Amino acid sequence: MSLGIINQNENETTGMVSILTELKKYALNKEGEEYNVVLFGDGLTAHRVDAAKKLRAAAKVEQEKLPEFIPAPGFWHKRVNLTTIDMSKLIMAAEASSSPGTLPYTSNRYGHKKVTAKSKDCFNQTVRLYRFTTTAYVLAKACDLTRIEAIRVVFVR
Repeated sequence: MSLGIINQNENETTGMVSILTELKKYALNKEGEEYNVVLFGDGLTAHRVDAAKKLRAAAKVEQEKLPEFIPAPGFWHKRVNLTTIDMSKLIMAAEASSSPGTLPYTSNRYGHKKVTAKSKDCFNQTVRLYRFTTTAYVLAKACDLTRIEAIRVVFVR
């Protein structure tokens, strides 16, 4: 269901309070009781929702305190934040680019060259590199445990 455009400035705390007050009418069940609503967004939006709730924390009426809104980072934002932290440490390690088994080596050797430290700009490629590397490590460990020393299979893309 589209909620339409709420003509308020979310960059200002009072604007975010107005937005949450408007959204509050959609947080009611059939009996008119409020229920919790998780608001997904980026980290800045979560911070702004917290600031709006703190501004209203001293309200005398419980319904004006906006307790039903729970800010949370969206799944995509959360994944981008985590991969950005990882990539800035792992992919940019120049000394590791010639060491087999490292992300820089794997990235260059197996055609994942579009991956950079700014995973937000190449998120899908970063996820593909993680999956590729994880699969390779699992296979290597399986070979180690079963004492397979060489695999003579040709993989076709």
